[in-house]
Amino acid sequence: MYFLSNSQPAYIIYQNELVTAFLDINPVTKGHTLVCPNKHIKKLDEITDTYISNALMEALICLKNAS
Repeated sequence: MYFLSNSQPAYIIYQNELVTAFLDINPVTKGHTLVCPNKHIKKLDEITDTYISNALMEALICLKNAS
């Protein structure tokens, strides 16, 4: 599957309408996962949409419970 305008292949492990989690192409540790909002945001501290911030936390909790 591809992510980010279909330019690079990605192994997506979680996705909903607001966020996507995928394995890092250059992992630091086994299972190194990146969780990103689907909407472009320059810095995490600029997130003003509570739906996106809640979706990021939900994804992190789901991934933690899955391991």
